[in-house]
Amino acid sequence: MEPSKIKQKLKRIGNQVLHMTKLFDDILIIGQTEASKNKYNPLEINLREFMCEIIDEASNSQKKSHKLVLIDTEELKNATIFIDEKLGRNIFINLLSNAVKFSKQADTVTIEFSSEDNYTIISVTDFGIGIPRAELSDICKPFVRGKNVDLIQDSGLGLSIVKDAIDLIEGKIIVHRNIGNGTFFIVKIPKKPNTYYV
Repeated sequence: MEPSKIKQKLKRIGNQVLHMTKLFDDILIIGQTEASKNKYNPLEINLREFMCEIIDEASNSQKKSHKLVLIDTEELKNATIFIDEKLGRNIFINLLSNAVKFSKQADTVTIEFSSEDNYTIISVTDFGIGIPRAELSDICKPFVRGKNVDLIQDSGLGLSIVKDAIDLIEGKIIVHRNIGNGTFFIVKIPKKPNTYYV
C-alpha cells in the first residue's frame, strides 16, 4: 500500500478511536450524574475565570477551528456563581463542543453573560445548521440526533448530559433555533442554590 494511503487509513482509524472514546466518556458521565444526585456540591466560583477556562479547553479540543467570543456587556466578569464545578463543566463543554461541531460553515461561536433577579445567564450561540422545529422537544433525550446532521459524528448524548446537569443545579435551559442560521442556548443558573444535597 502506498504511504499516502496508509496515512489516510491511520487518520481514519484515529478519528474512529476518538469518537468511541468520547462515546464511552459520555456514557460514564451519565452514570456518574445518576450516582451523584445525592452529592451535589455547589461552590462560589468566579464567573469569568470559570468560563474562560472552559472556553480554552473547548477551543483546544476542537483544534481551534472556531473563534469562541465572550461577550460581557453587563460587565459581570467579577460576578460569582453558585454551581457544582463538575456539573458546570459538563454543561458548557458539551454546549460549546456541539456549537463548533455543527457549525462547520461558520467560524464563530459566541458566549454571552447576562443577569436577571434570580439567575445568572450564560448564552451560547452558533451559526450552524440549526435544529428542525419538529425535533426541539426531543433534543435532550439520550441518543437522539437531528435528521439534518448528515455524517457529523456524534453520540447523541451531549444534550442529555446537559439537561441532567441543569436539572441537578435547579437551573433552566431554553433553546431557540433558526434553520440554516444557528442555535441559541440559554442556561439560567440560580444565584443562590435552593437545595443542598449531602
